[in-house]
Amino acid sequence: IYGTAMHWAYILNPTEWPYTPVGRNRHYRGGSQPVAIINDGGFEHYKDTYLNTNMTLEYGITKNLTLKGQYAYASRDIKHKIFRATYRLYDDNENLVLTDQSPNSLNDDQNTEVNKTFIATLNYGLQTGKHDIKALGGFSQESTEYESFGVGRKDFLNNSIHVINGGSADKDLWSTSGGAYEWAIQSFFGRLNY
Repeated sequence: IYGTAMHWAYILNPTEWPYTPVGRNRHYRGGSQPVAIINDGGFEHYKDTYLNTNMTLEYGITKNLTLKGQYAYASRDIKHKIFRATYRLYDDNENLVLTDQSPNSLNDDQNTEVNKTFIATLNYGLQTGKHDIKALGGFSQESTEYESFGVGRKDFLNNSIHVINGGSADKDLWSTSGGAYEWAIQSFFGRLNY
């Protein structure tokens, strides 16, 4: 939380005022203050889209034999965009004390994960007199795929441009990141009871 509006709200004296006499953002002991961060410090957008489905089908083949299938699908898509706007803070004599978050910057990240599960079982049960026989055979398959990427740029012409291509053409002020993984497992299983 260091450097955020909450950080400055905790340490700020409640009698401090956020603006200079002419209405500019006022510094607090050479640092920022929460009103300036909230109003002029940029934005953070976070969107998390989640889908979860589960289907089951059960079919009686004969009186003693049943087939059951289950399928589950879950996906999650996260988009996270942060724009850190440059803003200026002044003292009570209208002198510039600090230019914060300079140069301005934009980070745009996305993560996607998909999980799939399929289970099929065949159940057999027979009761005759004192005998009780049960058998189960099954197949299971699970998989996960994950992918992430992120891009960032600094030094935008102004604080109104919020797209990556609006940042500096200097490649030293660019950042990229990304990663991916995937795994899967299949198995057969069974059980016999008497």
